[in-house]
Amino acid sequence: MNISEIAPILQVSVSPVILISGVGLLLLSITNRYGRAIDRSRVLGDEVRRSGKIEGHVWPQVQILLRRARLLRISIIFGVTAVLSAALLVIGIFIGAVSNYQMGSFVVIVFGACLLSLVVSLIYFLRDINLSLAALDLDVDHVCKSVGKK
Repeated sequence: MNISEIAPILQVSVSPVILISGVGLLLLSITNRYGRAIDRSRVLGDEVRRSGKIEGHVWPQVQILLRRARLLRISIIFGVTAVLSAALLVIGIFIGAVSNYQMGSFVVIVFGACLLSLVVSLIYFLRDINLSLAALDLDVDHVCKSVGKK
């Protein structure tokens, strides 16, 4: 196979590689949020251990953090599935091109799975963002009550 035959294959393979890069950045953001939720839950756990009691505002915060961590874990799983699907897509394109085997239906199915996984990952990511705002509302309410506002 000479270079003029490989060039069109590489051009077709660029789109899934760009998709991998974009989803990789999304996964970086999601894993950062996941780490922050875990770190915050550890801080609250230490607070409870030091004081020896669970204050009224701490337990709802811990519950929200646990739900957020679960949502983010699911988002990460679907994001990684999207990346793996995109990698399979590139492999399928190359196998089809090199072997002259018709991989059209495989490519369509894997691309659909890739996009579906990405959409599900984004939905769980948005659910986490909404839940983090609920946690912020709890914090603001607690601060306002403690200083006599509201």
